[in-house]
Parts: sequence; structure tokens; C-alpha cells
Amino acid sequence: MSHVDKYTYALFISLSALLGIFKITLFAKLLGPEQYGLYALVLSVYIFIVYFGSMGLNDALIKLGSKAFGQSKLNDVYDLHILAAVYGGIVTFVLGTLFSISIIIFLSDEDVSIVLALAGLLAFSALEFNLLNALLRVTHRFVFYSVLLFVKSLGIILLGWYLALDYGAFGVVLAEIIAFSLVFLVAYSMVVRSVSLKDILSRYELVIFAIRNGFPMMLANVVRNLALSADKWILASSLGVAAVGKYAFAMILYTISMFLLGFLTTVLGPRWLASYSNDNDIKKLLRSVLRFSSAWFLLLLFAAIPAYLLLPILIENFFVEYNDRDTLLATSIIYIGVMFLVPSFFLDWFFIAISFETKVLSIAISMMVLSMLLLGICWYLELSIVAYAVVFTAARIYVFLSYMRVVFSLKRQDFVSESN
Repeated sequence: MSHVDKYTYALFISLSALLGIFKITLFAKLLGPEQYGLYALVLSVYIFIVYFGSMGLNDALIKLGSKAFGQSKLNDVYDLHILAAVYGGIVTFVLGTLFSISIIIFLSDEDVSIVLALAGLLAFSALEFNLLNALLRVTHRFVFYSVLLFVKSLGIILLGWYLALDYGAFGVVLAEIIAFSLVFLVAYSMVVRSVSLKDILSRYELVIFAIRNGFPMMLANVVRNLALSADKWILASSLGVAAVGKYAFAMILYTISMFLLGFLTTVLGPRWLASYSNDNDIKKLLRSVLRFSSAWFLLLLFAAIPAYLLLPILIENFFVEYNDRDTLLATSIIYIGVMFLVPSFFLDWFFIAISFETKVLSIAISMMVLSMLLLGICWYLELSIVAYAVVFTAARIYVFLSYMRVVFSLKRQDFVSESN
């Protein structure tokens, strides 16, 4: 990127991050614990429709597309995107429709069912938007990518602010759907070339190849998010939707970290993959990933004390409905979990590059089993949101330690033989 592009990207990606942080805090304040809890439940559901609907094609586009771009095979990148958009879009639309119909039929609470039913439409619009963003990241069109994120985030905030007061969680979810869809449609017409739908539908062999490459990592993400989302549903069945709202508020630190990590790896991830596809140097890749992991872990460690001191002041003055001992304690515990989440997030890219997705999946499955057992205890004993925060942090520490065990095992072996 030129200096102008770098500064433009940095500006819009920073603004997008700030808007993302502002969005979740604004909605938490506007909606209150109960409606915010319902909004959190929608977000915890729609992501699984996206994952299963994509069949791993989104992950395959990033992995295979980055390597193809590193080898100057631009046509292969666009072909992968079109295939993912068509096949993933069809499956996601079907799954989302079935989910929405099931919710309306089987859920007795009409107000809750109408909001949850929107998860299907939100999943479809989010999938297509995310695939387009993945294409821009893979082809290193970072400025365009950052502008799209900024416009989408701004649209969600403006629409959500307008709709939240009258329609609550329903209005906020509807705002997300509208923003995802409008920004995607405009950007799609500017980026994607016209293709023959018949040719796309006939290339099932490439689709199968892409699914095989992306499915293990997608499944690992599903398993990790299953434990992360299950806590909200278990908490809702135990203590009610308002408790979910307070727990989701305590999880804002996690959401913010995912925003920032996503923006940071937008550039780093595809570049790591493209670089590795050229030199096939695992040691170089690992050094780079560990360098970033260590730096961000130390940054969060040093920021822990000021964050601990400022957090009660912010909640007391701006979020009165969430100002209680359990919410404050849960937020502090989740911060510890985030500290261990960050290096694990970077290491994901290392394992993707060396095709160790199955190892990531096995760790994710064992983490999910551990989390479910602990969450079951929390539900049975009707424990507060503090216990759920402890489970979250314990799971993040477990994943980090498991990742480091794999890394140390690799460092003791011949990297070349592992790559083969």
C-alpha cells in the first residue's frame, strides 16, 4: 500500500473500531438489561446459521485465496468468492428460513419469537457481507474494506438509535439487517465481475475441494462459539433474560477485543498466509505470530490496573442499570480471559497456514466439553453471572495452554518434516 492508502486505511479502520465499541455500549444503554439480553440471544444464534451455511467456504476463501493471491492467481481468488457466495448463500438462506419458521411455530412467547426469528435473515445478509469483505482482504484492497466497515457500522448505529427506543431489540436487529444488506449490494456491484451462474453451479469439484480445506477450521469456530453462546441460553433458563443482559454487558470487553483483533488481522492474516505460500518457512511464520502475541498480551497486562480502576466509575456514571457487584466482578474476570484469548487468536493463523486445523478442532472440542460440564454445574446450582464469567476465562486459559503445548512440541521437532 502507498502511504496515502495506509493512512486512509488506518483512519477508517480506527473509526470503524470506535463505532463498533460505541454501538454495543449505546445499545446496552438504550435497551436496558432485558431487551439487551434478548438482542444478545439473537447474536448468539445467527452466527451458527452463518457458520453452517457457509460450510467452511468463508475460511477456504481466506486460506486458499490468500495463497492464490500470493502466487498471482487472481482469477482463482474471484472464482472462489463467487462459489462461496452462491453455494454458501443458498444453504444459509435455507437454514435461516427453517430456523425462523421453527421459532415462530414452537416458541410460545410472541414478542421473543418475532425477534429471534430475525436471526435467519440476519445470518444471510451477514454471510454475503462477510464473504465480500474476505475477498477484499485476500486481494489486499484494505482501503475499500475499511470504508465498507465504517459505512456499515455507522448505518447500524444511526438506524439502531432511531429504532431502539420504539421497537427495542427488534429494531436493533432490523437495523443490522438493513445496514448489512444495503452496504453489501452497493459494494457488490462495484467489486464483483459478471459471471455465468450455470458455470458456477457446475463447478462442484472446486466447491468440494474448498469445503474440505475450510470445514475443519469452520467446525473449530462452531465448537468454540457453541460453548460461548450456550452460556447465555443456560443463563436465560436459570436466571432469566435480564441476567443475560447483564452478562452480555460484562462480555463487552470480549466483544471489543474481537473487534480490534479482527481489524488487526485483516492485514496480518492474509499477509502471513501469502508470505508462507511463497517461502514455506514455518520458523519465520511462527516467530512473527509469537512476536505479535507476546506484545499484545503484555499490553493487556499493563492496561489491567487502569482498566480495573476506571471501570466502576464508568458503569456508575453511564450505565446505572448494570451497576451492581456481580456485573463488576464478572467484567473483571472476563478481562483476564481476554488476555489469554488474544495470543490464541493470533496462533489460529499459524495453524491455518500449516494446515493444522484438525489440531485446532480437537482442542476446541475438548474446551467445549469442559465448558459444558462447568456450565451445567452453574445451571444446577443456580449460580450468578460471576460463575459464568469464571467458566469463560477458564476455557480461554485452557485453549491458550493447549496451543502453547502444540507450539513447543513443534519447536522440538523438525519444522520441515512437519510442513510435509
